[in-house]
Amino acid sequence: MLDSFVACITIMWLILEPIIQNWEWVLFILAIFIVRLALKRRFVGTGSANYKYRIRPYFFSYVENRFYVTLKKVLYYNYWYQYEIYPKVRLADVFEPVDWKSWFKRLWMRHVDFLIVDRNQAFRPVLAIELDWYSHQQYEQHQSDVFKNTVFKESNLPLLRFDNGAYDNRELIKKDLIQYLWNPTKMS
Repeated sequence: MLDSFVACITIMWLILEPIIQNWEWVLFILAIFIVRLALKRRFVGTGSANYKYRIRPYFFSYVENRFYVTLKKVLYYNYWYQYEIYPKVRLADVFEPVDWKSWFKRLWMRHVDFLIVDRNQAFRPVLAIELDWYSHQQYEQHQSDVFKNTVFKESNLPLLRFDNGAYDNRELIKKDLIQYLWNPTKMS
């Protein structure tokens, strides 16, 4: 029995001796493990308020919502059922840059407020709509608008702009849509 005890102690010493002699490395590895575990718990969370993101309380602003409702009414009251309206479409989902490295990021970061596509032509985009609010007078937004205008013009896809006072004006929206939906090749 004493022999088995001595054998057990000898085996334990053979296992523990390298760990004891290299205690600095063991402590370093243990510290890394603890830090990783702490970071994982912090960012992954357990379903509580640890997440860094939350759902927005609304998808549209008030003006965007009113314009969307009016736009749907104009399309469907005029029996333009072949058209679908997609809100907040990234430019990168509509256009392909010729030089991917320099232009994709510029497309990826921007969107149009509404994109009208033709369901009968494999959802081909026929018209984009931007709502120009007071923020479009700021320099950065103005630069973004100039970029969007250039991209749409070079790609032969009409871009229609409405100021924020037109969001409820059905007749104005209809008048502007007719020239593109009856003749989609006309440029803005």
